[in-house]
Amino acid sequence: MLRKTRESCFSSDLLLRTKRLEFTIAAAVLPTPSYIVTKMKTLNSYKVIDAEKRLIEHLSLGGDVDDLSGRNLVVRQIQAAWNDEEIRAICNQHRFIMEDLCQIYAACIDAFMPNPCIMCGGMMLTPTLFLLEAWRLRENLNVVARHSVEISPDGRLEDFKQGMIAACQGVQDAHNAAHGVAPFKITPAGGLNIKAVDADVRSGCGCLSVIVFLLASTLFSVGLACILLRI
Repeated sequence: MLRKTRESCFSSDLLLRTKRLEFTIAAAVLPTPSYIVTKMKTLNSYKVIDAEKRLIEHLSLGGDVDDLSGRNLVVRQIQAAWNDEEIRAICNQHRFIMEDLCQIYAACIDAFMPNPCIMCGGMMLTPTLFLLEAWRLRENLNVVARHSVEISPDGRLEDFKQGMIAACQGVQDAHNAAHGVAPFKITPAGGLNIKAVDADVRSGCGCLSVIVFLLASTLFSVGLACILLRI
């Protein structure tokens, strides 16, 4: 009888621990490799969107992607996207270096001035969507590659620019029809001062705080799991 009671207690304790484990998994995502990848993609997406804000501001103040501030902001934007392993793999497939992607991105913005934006959870530069959703970039570059007949490096890059501009046109038309035209307005003021842009690059524009937040959330998840499993 005593043994049966002990077995019953053990079974009840095991059931309780199992339920707590189920709760832990549901409430706190454990840091598996896929979870870490998702966190990194979230961080990369934040960096891309954060960099884009200043570029939109620069353009709305009469700046250009080809002036000094504009070129710095485009480079900063592509550097943020380049942290995504999938983006780098796509570019490597087509023998692109980061400078090539900068040129394609800038060409897509320039082609749609004076309104290079779409509404997508807020105002966004049309080609940025291809940096946030890498499958779009992959599919469109593959299409251009299949139809490109240029042999010289310069001609080949121009083909990719024109192909991506055409893809951006389709995206902008679809988003304008679904969400309305983005309220992008230009106030001629010469764009952002290069000193302000350089200061942003050095400070990281708050990205460090996001890294700290993501690390803290991961540690909290691990700590919560350990505490609940010990009870």
